[in-house]
Amino acid sequence: MELMFWVHNVNKGEDGSDDINKLKLTKEQSTILEESFKLHSTLNPKQKQALARELNLRSGQVEVWFQNRRARAKLK
Repeated sequence: MELMFWVHNVNKGEDGSDDINKLKLTKEQSTILEESFKLHSTLNPKQKQALARELNLRSGQVEVWFQNRRARAKLK
């Protein structure tokens, strides 16, 4: 069974409407993100860029994933 994880990015489109982009992460990407989160729940810009480069993601996608993960951790 394949696990799927989604990262939601909400951006304002040219017309002012919300543009929601979903990113499907691989199991490997999710594992690396989780391991990184265990070490540091927040990232500085250099860490974020390095992780994004390693995972072939944009730094904004990594940032949103960490924001969502911190929110989930807070709910537990």
